[in-house]
Amino acid sequence: MGDSKSYINVRNIISIIIIGFALLLIFTPDIESLEKLRYLNSYFMLGFLALAMLMLFLSEKRLMFASITACALLCIFLKSVSNQHIVLPEINDLADIKLVHFNLGNFEGHPDSVLKLINTTDADLISFQEFTPSWDNYFKNKIGQRFDYFSKDVRIDPYGMCIFSNFPIKNASIYYANDIPNFKSEIIIDGKTRFNLFSSYVLPPFQQKETDQTKEHLNQIANRIEKANYPALIFGDFNMVYWSDELIHFRSKLGLLNSRRDANISLVSQSFDHIFYSDELECTSFDEILDSNGKHIGIKGVYQIKKTDEEMKKTILSIR
Repeated sequence: MGDSKSYINVRNIISIIIIGFALLLIFTPDIESLEKLRYLNSYFMLGFLALAMLMLFLSEKRLMFASITACALLCIFLKSVSNQHIVLPEINDLADIKLVHFNLGNFEGHPDSVLKLINTTDADLISFQEFTPSWDNYFKNKIGQRFDYFSKDVRIDPYGMCIFSNFPIKNASIYYANDIPNFKSEIIIDGKTRFNLFSSYVLPPFQQKETDQTKEHLNQIANRIEKANYPALIFGDFNMVYWSDELIHFRSKLGLLNSRRDANISLVSQSFDHIFYSDELECTSFDEILDSNGKHIGIKGVYQIKKTDEEMKKTILSIR
């Protein structure tokens, strides 16, 4: 009898540990080692699911329910900070833009493979980061024929960037945050609809000092976005998963929406490049871009002006 109670108590303790660990991954204290673990939340979610299946096989119902609960908690958390649409919005007749973002540092092999990928994207606007002099020389006579407008900041360090666009680029400028260049501009679609564009490269917050610098960098970007008068697209390599505390706070402060609908659970790498957008827009499509070897090299999304309630009513009446 005593052994049975002791066994039950052990299972209760293990169950509490499992659920407590999941909660720790969600409400993570400002401890460096735990913050690094939080980057692996998508893997832990799958791990808890696998553990639940194992406990089911071993007829350990209490531990199975604890594992499922932990998996569900992480699943709910990850979904709460991703794109909330279960079904993507329908395409409307308002202005839209197809945006593609590449980090050229991710490319391996011959540069011609970049052009092949570009030609398959059907993009209106392409953003490049880690845009070095060698890439600038390569693209000069090969990509300019497809795009009428461009703005670039060529550098030998990872902070170089370039944007090619089918739409006019206005008020393009480079501003510095923590000595790192960031790009800001406007584009005009259909001769009347304006979008604000913000491109940034953010250093990963691995140490406490770097975490403080990252937060300051994001705050300075946020200050620029707050002054934007038009729908905004914010994109780049943030070197953080979208459920990091820094990006959650950044988005919450500005009311920005996340293009990603789910976490990347690739066993090879996490995705640190993102496209966020303001509430005046809708994301009708978002995909990862992979090379021929299945390696992540970029992202692409389609964004349209969101119809107002009045415009929606007119659309419904016209259908009737």
